[in-house]
Amino acid sequence: VIAALVKVEIMAYIYPLLGMLLLGATLISLGMFFSSLTESPALSAILSIAINILVTYLPSIVSLIPTTAGETFLEKAAAVILKGITLVLEKLSFISIAESFGENIFSIVNIVYFLSIIFFFLFLCVRSLEKRRWA
Repeated sequence: VIAALVKVEIMAYIYPLLGMLLLGATLISLGMFFSSLTESPALSAILSIAINILVTYLPSIVSLIPTTAGETFLEKAAAVILKGITLVLEKLSFISIAESFGENIFSIVNIVYFLSIIFFFLFLCVRSLEKRRWA
């Protein structure tokens, strides 16, 4: 009886933790990069917080973009362009990808997505600091 009660699906806890770890590391790498662009600690903190809030609420912002087409050619063209922009911004949303970890969906693509963004912004951070050192 006790063995049945103790049996816990451990992966149901590990996947969301992995997702939150990767999401946090991604937001930290974004903040480090934008912090490396400025000399002021206060400005870099404000900029990092603003970028992290923007990235976090990106799905809500994308839902506000109108994608309905009008009757004229320009309105239809604008709707197509806005629909393309919304598709790109939806794919860049960190939160929607992190939610898949909470649903216990293990995907190497999501892990590689987060790791590539982390390494990209850390690479840019190092380049920015080296540029400042040699300038």
